[in-house]
Amino acid sequence: MKLGRTKIESLVENVLGPFSVKSAVEKLKASSSPFAVATDASNKGNRKFFPLAAHFFYVESGVNDVLLDFYEEPDESSESVMKCIIDAVNNLGLDLKDVIAYRADSASVNYGKNCSVFVKLKAVQPQIIQANCNCHVLHNAAKNCMKALSFDVERLVLKVFNEFSCSAKKVKRLKSCFDFVQQEYSKVLSHVPTRWLSLFAQIFTLLLNWEAIKLYFLQLESDCDNLIWRFIRDQQHELSDKLTLPECYIYFVHLVMAIFQKSICILERDAMNATELYDVMSDV
Repeated sequence: MKLGRTKIESLVENVLGPFSVKSAVEKLKASSSPFAVATDASNKGNRKFFPLAAHFFYVESGVNDVLLDFYEEPDESSESVMKCIIDAVNNLGLDLKDVIAYRADSASVNYGKNCSVFVKLKAVQPQIIQANCNCHVLHNAAKNCMKALSFDVERLVLKVFNEFSCSAKKVKRLKSCFDFVQQEYSKVLSHVPTRWLSLFAQIFTLLLNWEAIKLYFLQLESDCDNLIWRFIRDQQHELSDKLTLPECYIYFVHLVMAIFQKSICILERDAMNATELYDVMSDV
């Protein structure tokens, strides 16, 4: 069966979506089992949307993750988010006392000590517990640990990408550097600071193309960005066959990020039990 976009959209919104929510609510009511709620803000242009998901165990199908609601809320304050969660639970005919955990990212609006969504939910439902996103826990651990390093590898990646992101002329000069070192040209990848663990892929690409990229910036001399120059200035007169100290930092961060990346891939699996989760977080 083949349908156009309009018909598919109508089918999802008016048939499949409501049926999915109805089935999930029926399971929750039938089992009377406690469940966790999860939400996260998502921007679409100048509009802000919040999905509300539930995580629960059902005898016939095991662990379930379902979408209960998807609403627009321009005010991202802890009070408005808490109110929307409570209203959604009540409107679906579910009991708030069955909500035993709140899952979200580690932003202060969600888990701050004084005026967060979790604090406000706990005032209404005292039995609720905090269920942090483990990927965000690793994200914060990695980012804060790297602040102790003498060389900022993350900023290096950002600076290198920004150099070539909007200039065809600079990319052409970079390609000539690739030709000089007899290496096939590879596009410089971007890095999203708010998704810090994406740094692994960017550093991997940077290291693969480091000789050509380093040659490009050495040719700039005084016009080179100060931060990038810190990584390559020891070779301004002659390229070194051995790793310099700043380059060792790049390799070190890549090695550490590989460890975190392995753990993240395990945490992102569809199914995981408590013992597996404990092993992952303990190993890191």
